[in-house]
Amino acid sequence: MHFRLLGHLEVVASNGSLIEFSGPLGRAIVARLILAEGRPVQSETLIDELWGERAARNPVNALQVQMTKLRTSFAARGEEGRLEMRSGGYRLVLSEHDRIDIVEFENHIRRGRETLGQGNYSEAEEGLRDALALWRGPALQDMTGFVFDAARTRLEELRLTAHEDAVTAGMKLGKAEQLVAELSHLVAAHPLRERSRGRLMLALYHCGRQAEALDVFRDGRNLLDSELGLTPSPELDALHVAILSHDPTLGGPGGLPGDTQQVPRKTQGNLAVPLGAFVGRADMLRSLREEIGRQRLVTTVGPGGVGKTRLTLEALSQLGDDAGVWWIDLVTVGKDGVLSALAAALGLSESSVTADQRPLNPLERIVSYLRERKAILAFDNCEHVLDETAFVVKKLLETCPSATVVATSREPLNTAGEVLFPVEPMAPEEAAQLFALRASMINPSFDQDTAKDLEVIELCRRLDGIPLAVELAAAHVRLLSVPEIDRRLNDRFALLVKGERTAPQRHRTLRAVLDWSYALLSTSEQLVLGELALRVAGCAVEDAEKAVLPHSESEPESEPEDTAGPLLVLGQLVDKSLVFTVRTADGTRFQMLETVREYALAKLEAEGNLPPAQDRFIAWSLGFVRQGHKGMPSPEQAYWSRRVAEESANPLHERLSGSPSVLAVFC
Repeated sequence: MHFRLLGHLEVVASNGSLIEFSGPLGRAIVARLILAEGRPVQSETLIDELWGERAARNPVNALQVQMTKLRTSFAARGEEGRLEMRSGGYRLVLSEHDRIDIVEFENHIRRGRETLGQGNYSEAEEGLRDALALWRGPALQDMTGFVFDAARTRLEELRLTAHEDAVTAGMKLGKAEQLVAELSHLVAAHPLRERSRGRLMLALYHCGRQAEALDVFRDGRNLLDSELGLTPSPELDALHVAILSHDPTLGGPGGLPGDTQQVPRKTQGNLAVPLGAFVGRADMLRSLREEIGRQRLVTTVGPGGVGKTRLTLEALSQLGDDAGVWWIDLVTVGKDGVLSALAAALGLSESSVTADQRPLNPLERIVSYLRERKAILAFDNCEHVLDETAFVVKKLLETCPSATVVATSREPLNTAGEVLFPVEPMAPEEAAQLFALRASMINPSFDQDTAKDLEVIELCRRLDGIPLAVELAAAHVRLLSVPEIDRRLNDRFALLVKGERTAPQRHRTLRAVLDWSYALLSTSEQLVLGELALRVAGCAVEDAEKAVLPHSESEPESEPEDTAGPLLVLGQLVDKSLVFTVRTADGTRFQMLETVREYALAKLEAEGNLPPAQDRFIAWSLGFVRQGHKGMPSPEQAYWSRRVAEESANPLHERLSGSPSVLAVFC
C-alpha cells in the first residue's frame, strides 16, 4: 500500500485503487495512525488529539464506531487486517512493501545531503529534487489539531531546507542563471528567511547582477527592521560586504560559485568596545585578564551595581585577537532562552545550517560551529537563568576543547571547573575618581581635581564604593553640591534614580538593582536577610545561625531550599552576593554593605516583619550582655573584650532614634 500525507490524505491499496474514508474524523484517525508509522496509539491519545471540541456523549464508544467504519473501508479494497487493537490502543499494520511518502521524503533528504557533503553535486541535486517532487500540496492538508500542526510545521521546514540545499547543489553545478527565478519565488514566499535570501544574492552575483544582489540585501534589511526591529545576521551581512568588495572567495561573476557559509566574518566575535574611560581597578583588571588566560571557566561574582559587566568587558577588550570573543547578554532572557541567545550572538540561525548538514537543534548547531574554533564566550547577567546557563556551559566545555567561558553573575554557576573571581566595591579614593569623571561629563564646570576632596571621598565611602551608586549620585551635580548629595543619602533609594535611559530597567535605579536581587531569594532567605540587617556591625556565625532558625523551622511547606540548615541558608545569601564574610581572631563574621542593609530593613518593615525581628534581636542582645557580664571577670576576659568591641555598633532597637548600643547597655 501507499500512504500519502504530503498533500490531501491518500491511501492507495495494493491493487492500485484509492481507499475512500467517510467524514473528516475518520480521515484524521487514519492520518494520525500513519504518522505513528506502525506504532500503537492509545485510545485516550486519539480522543484527546482528534475529538477536541467535538461533542460526544461517549467518546470511547464513538472511537470504536469510527474504527469499525475504517476497517470496512480497508476491507472493501482487499486490505483486511490493516487496523488492529493493541495495548489499549490502535495501530496501522504495515508490511515491508508498504510506502509512506513522509518516510520516503526524509530518506531522500538524508541521502541528498550526504552526497552534497561528499561533493557529488549532480546526484545530490537529483535526490533532493526527487524529495520535493513527492509534495502534492501543503502537508496534511485539511487536517486540524495540534498534533497535525506540529507535524506540518516540521515537514514544511524540512521542505524549505531541502529546496535550499537543492539550489545550492545546482549553483555548484553552474546553474546560477536558471535558479534566479526559483530563488526569487522562494524569497517572496518566505521574505524573512535569510538562507534563501543569501542564495539569491549569490546567484545574482554570479550572473553579473551585483546591483540587484545588493538590492535584495537592502530589501531584507529594511524588512527585518520594520517587521521585527532586527538587523541581518552576521553571515548575511558578511556576504553583503563580500559582494561589495568582489571577494575572490565568492568565485566572481561567471565563475564557479562559492558557498555562502564559507564567507569569512569581517571580525571574529561580536564584542563591542566599551564606551567611556575605565576608572581605577588596575590590579583587579590585570588579575581578571590573567585568570581568563589560565582557566576555561571564570565567573565574576558580586552584588548588583558593583561593576562586574564593565570590568569583564574591559578585560575581554584587552585580550589578544587570536580568539573570537562573543558577548551573550542574558539580561532580558527568560527561562529556556539561554541557547537561543547564544545562537543569536553567534549568528547561528536556521539559515546558517550548511548544505551538508541535517537540520540541527540549537545546541548541536552551536557545538558544531565552536568545536574547532578558539573562542571566548561571555555570558552576562546569569543569576536568573543559572540552571540552563550551567547546563549549556558544561556542554560547551566538554565538547569544544578550544572554548573558554566567562560569566558575570550575582551567584556562582556551581558547575565543574568553575573559578570564581569576586568583584568587590571600589576603594573610596578610586570611587571618588569615578564620581569626579562622571560629574564633569554631566556638568563641565565640575573640577575633576575634587576627586581628592575629603567630602567626595566620604560620599563615596557612604555609597559603599558601588560604581552604579556613585554614578547615580554624580548625576545630581547640576542641581546639588557634594555636601547636599551627602545629606540626602539618608534616603538614598529616593535620591539615586537618574540612570541611563539605554540601561536595562533593573539597572536604572539603585532600588531596581536590589529589587532584582531580592526577587531571586527564597522566602526564608528574604526574612533572614532582614533579620541580619538589624546588626549594623554584623554578627558571628553562631549568632547568625540563631537568626536563621526561626525561619527555617516555621515554614515546613515551602520550597526545599527554605527548609535547609541554617548554615546553608547563610551560604546561599553569601553566594548571592548580598552578605559577605570577614575573618576575625574569633572566627567568621557576616556583614552587609550599608546600601544592602538599608534596603533589607526597608523590605522587612514594609512586609510587616520588623517588630518580631526586633524582639528577637533585643532578646539576643540582652542575653549577650548577661553572658559578657559573666565572662569579663573570668579567664576568658580577652575573648569577651574582643566580642563586646565587635558588637559595640549594634543598637538594641535599630528603628528607634536614640536607641542604646549593646556596648552602652553592657557598660
